[in-house]
Amino acid sequence: MRTRNAVAMAWITAMLGSMPWAAGKPGNQKVVACIVETGDTLVLATAKMTASRLFLSAGIQLEWHADGPSCRARADQVIPVSLSTNTPEDLLPGAMAFNRPYEGAQVRVFYDRITNGPHFPQLQPYLLAHVLVHEITHVLQGVDRHSKSGIMTAHWDSSEYALMVRAQLRFAGEDVELIHKGLTSPALGTASGTVVAASGLAAAQPVAGR
Repeated sequence: MRTRNAVAMAWITAMLGSMPWAAGKPGNQKVVACIVETGDTLVLATAKMTASRLFLSAGIQLEWHADGPSCRARADQVIPVSLSTNTPEDLLPGAMAFNRPYEGAQVRVFYDRITNGPHFPQLQPYLLAHVLVHEITHVLQGVDRHSKSGIMTAHWDSSEYALMVRAQLRFAGEDVELIHKGLTSPALGTASGTVVAASGLAAAQPVAGR
């Protein structure tokens, strides 16, 4: 099993280095997320790669960094992401994540609810990826809203889960527009080509699965 995971990790690392956004596309905007890595390494690596591909479809280059001194030194230039492995049962029951832009645009993902929930194991990395994208999008859009369908709907069911695994769950057109509108808002700025995620963008946004 360790050998299989090592081979899979090597493949994912190679894929991350060769993804289209690595070279950059004209007009794409760059967003940096710093994540406190925990849990299954393979699940997390697959989720980050999938999340980056989803954002690329919206013209956004999502770059991942492990949380550390360099990230904390640039706290006003990154979106911090934490993975909770011991989520209290009474904290937003049914939600898989939420963000607190008033506290530095932080995204908190209830990792244990994703990995211990009633989802088949193959879904876990893709569900995690879509949860990450959903919450980071709330930060970038800076508005309190959900879409009727797609990645930014408030609730996902079995039909959306099936689309996730096939990489067919997409942003609604208005969500792509709102992402880019949010990135040009006075509440956001750029430094060295990197989006600055300012505080005070929107209310906490939970996403729940049913």
